[in-house]
Amino acid sequence: MPTSSDSWLDPSNAALQAGSGASRASYLEALRELLLNPPACHQLIWLDRDFASWPLSEQLVLDALTQWAKPQRQLLMLADDFEGLRRAHPRFVSWRQRHDHVVQARQLNRDDGPLAVPGSTCMAADHGVLQLLDQRYWRWTYGTDVRVLHELKLEFDALAQRCAESFPASTLGL
Repeated sequence: MPTSSDSWLDPSNAALQAGSGASRASYLEALRELLLNPPACHQLIWLDRDFASWPLSEQLVLDALTQWAKPQRQLLMLADDFEGLRRAHPRFVSWRQRHDHVVQARQLNRDDGPLAVPGSTCMAADHGVLQLLDQRYWRWTYGTDVRVLHELKLEFDALAQRCAESFPASTLGL
């Protein structure tokens, strides 16, 4: 598995390759690349404390997600709290309102204790997973191992079942 911060990107097809890195810049670049080129998979799964550090307000990212957001697709977002996302990414909040048909946002149940999954994950079901393993040192990994993807998918499904719906597309009130 490559460890250089530049080796995760294959210049011949501009797609993420299995690898890892250890800097904030390389992690955000890998995350941006995955968001700009979401595979034609039926489900994306995102997990983060609040998604505030993700590049979700960038127009190119929003355009790529718009192209991905077709019928029968689902974006599952799991977070401790969505307030950081609302404050940091008003453009994504607007995108979420227009694409409510593909977004399912759930707030993690704090009674569950420590999570079995990493603190920040961007997973394209059946294709690959980008995980931030250590936010202090920005150590991350991207992998495509089918067994790991299957195990993580099961963990996310179990976690999502214990979460409450959150981050509605619109807020009704008087």
